[in-house]
Amino acid sequence: MKHNAGKRAQIAAGVNRTIRDTPTSSCWTWTRDLNNLEEEYGFDGHNLSTRVDLSGLESTGRDCKPCGTTIIPYPLSTGPDCGDPMYFRFNCSIITGQVSFVGPNGTFFRVISVNQSAQRFAIQTKNVDYCDLNRIQGQQLNPRFPFSVTRWCYVHPGNFSSQLSSGDTNAVELGWELPLEPTCTTSADCRGWPHSTCSPARDRKKRCLCNANYQWSGFDLNCTQGENAMLG
Repeated sequence: MKHNAGKRAQIAAGVNRTIRDTPTSSCWTWTRDLNNLEEEYGFDGHNLSTRVDLSGLESTGRDCKPCGTTIIPYPLSTGPDCGDPMYFRFNCSIITGQVSFVGPNGTFFRVISVNQSAQRFAIQTKNVDYCDLNRIQGQQLNPRFPFSVTRWCYVHPGNFSSQLSSGDTNAVELGWELPLEPTCTTSADCRGWPHSTCSPARDRKKRCLCNANYQWSGFDLNCTQGENAMLG
């Protein structure tokens, strides 16, 4: 299975860096690495599409589709049909391909980086002087909110490149808690999680609970077996 991922880009590579298959071809081939791409380039922009293995994008069968150039890893969610419902705090603009993080009070923050392995993501702030401290701080005070601020006024241009708007270089880094077992309604919902069964959990929700001799790993996102596996 293949997946086409589109990217809004600034084509500023110069004629000497591109070639055409034929003089009348509308397709260009770059002869050097592209290092000056920009999302949402509003003037004479073009769409770039690449074909990659879906397995290279998804870590589970319930991953949300990429939004523009941003991969949305499980458990993060941009809709009711993907990710974990507890992490449904992201919005994907189909028009711009831009991901936004929705705070507890409904405020939208532009997502500029997602680090799946570290369970971290960064959002761009609008208040340059205070990094929107007052609006972000409340996210750590809600015990049911699976996100917390890990770094204030965090800026690392090497990671965000051109995704930060000109002049607004402040960002806040947040982390997400490792998820519990996936929710389910029937056994069919647990097919993507081997060695699990759809059963009532302690929180009174039905989840894909691991079978005997297996335990849930929120990091690996599956039921693992080992010396510390729980019996049951």
